[in-house]
Amino acid sequence: MPPSSTSSPPSPTPPNAPVHWIQPWHIVLGDTSCRNARTTVATQELRKLKREARQRYFGQKKEKWVPAAVAELQERLMALQSTFVGCTDPSDIGRVLIKCTPKALASGRVETPHLYGFAGDTVAWYGTAVVPTALEFFLTSRDGPQLATELARHAEQLEKLQEQYGEVELETPVLTHFSETLSFFQTQLTRADEGDLMAGK
Repeated sequence: MPPSSTSSPPSPTPPNAPVHWIQPWHIVLGDTSCRNARTTVATQELRKLKREARQRYFGQKKEKWVPAAVAELQERLMALQSTFVGCTDPSDIGRVLIKCTPKALASGRVETPHLYGFAGDTVAWYGTAVVPTALEFFLTSRDGPQLATELARHAEQLEKLQEQYGEVELETPVLTHFSETLSFFQTQLTRADEGDLMAGK
């Protein structure tokens, strides 16, 4: 039974380094970093499915559409199996990981905490998630405006403009300053995600 909201969340001390590395075929929940390059293929597929589900299953009860969406997600990931270089265990495709924040730990959505980390991480902030509870929570939760999400969206739009018009044509003082500002805040969020208290303020 998940602990109540009034109870003190468990906070096991994370190890000095991850026991396992996060792979492209892993689904990662709770990663608020703007480092798009580290967003896994499986996570991208989940986010894409969530956007589609809002229209496809609009008005339906979650008890009906969430299991269907989860099954479809697994089908999509298995279809990508040949692209997952280094994956020797098909059962590992679609493994759901979650960031071990105090809120996540208290909610009962974390199965085994502090096992995984991204390449370069010095602390295993991610654990295995309780499935399908964690996926249902993600698929049915509303995405409020968050700084990390908005920065990622603007960075993506800027990248599309550069692809469409070329970087040379877009070398204006305004866009250059905009790009530098995006880069600064993305760096601060990354540092905050890694534990820098000043960067998180």
